[in-house]
Amino acid sequence: MEQSDKNVSVRGQVDGALILAGGDVFISDRIEDSFGIVDAGTPDVAVEFENRPAGKTNRHGRLLVPNLRSYEENSLSIDPAGLPIDAVLDSARETVMPHKGSGVVVRFAVKPQTGAALVTLKTSTARSWKAARSFPSKARMRATSSVTMARPI
Repeated sequence: MEQSDKNVSVRGQVDGALILAGGDVFISDRIEDSFGIVDAGTPDVAVEFENRPAGKTNRHGRLLVPNLRSYEENSLSIDPAGLPIDAVLDSARETVMPHKGSGVVVRFAVKPQTGAALVTLKTSTARSWKAARSFPSKARMRATSSVTMARPI
């Protein structure tokens, strides 16, 4: 800040990157090499870069992954557990090789699956278990008569 008589001047500097790509706007630290935009199509999906956490997708289902290595293979993946229950994914891992100073958009082919069913199993004491858990060996199981159909919105 500088002041002389009735004049005041202020100077500042900002260092970083403003990226418009993949249908979104991203603000980032300075990008020296290349970058990637991961598009999972769903918010809050965990993304990994070379098997290390890179972040979670934003409300539009996208994440900026800075500092990809140009002219080399870069592995980007998403965690399928963060996708909706009715989603079908062709592949959870993609390999990209961007040019120096450029960006790549990686769109994972997430599609809704029709006809998915959620079934709840209960013991004779009406205690329920999720399908992913193992059931006690001595528990007598019966399927409830209600089946909830999951449909894409």
